[in-house]
Amino acid sequence: MELRIVASIQAKPEHVDAVEQAVKKVVAPSRAEAGNLQYDLYESLDAPGTFVFFERWASREVLY
Repeated sequence: MELRIVASIQAKPEHVDAVEQAVKKVVAPSRAEAGNLQYDLYESLDAPGTFVFFERWASREVLY
């Protein structure tokens, strides 16, 4: 059964740039993982510094 994950991170105003750099670094390696179907990162237009990951995995087992 496919597993979907939505996760969000709210950076403190003084750390938005550092958090943005860090979260962008995990996208490509995560997409390359076995069982990954989708791994997208978004930043809220209404709340700068809020980053949202949308992930789809082939199953729960591929994450362990």
